[in-house]
Amino acid sequence: MIFVEQADNHVKISWRALEPGIDVSQVAKHFKGGGHAAAAGADIPGALEEVEPLVLKTTKEMLGL
Repeated sequence: MIFVEQADNHVKISWRALEPGIDVSQVAKHFKGGGHAAAAGADIPGALEEVEPLVLKTTKEMLGL
């Protein structure tokens, strides 16, 4: 995952699946983003310190990590 804090109080997130069979697009869709199974992204309102823990927790739960 890559988190990029934007100037207008939102965070762009990119997910990349490094292993076959992992679908990161489902995580991105959960955050109203999109993409493909191996590469997806979303744009989430809020500050990095608020968004990052939520995204990490949700990603781990959804991918069974």
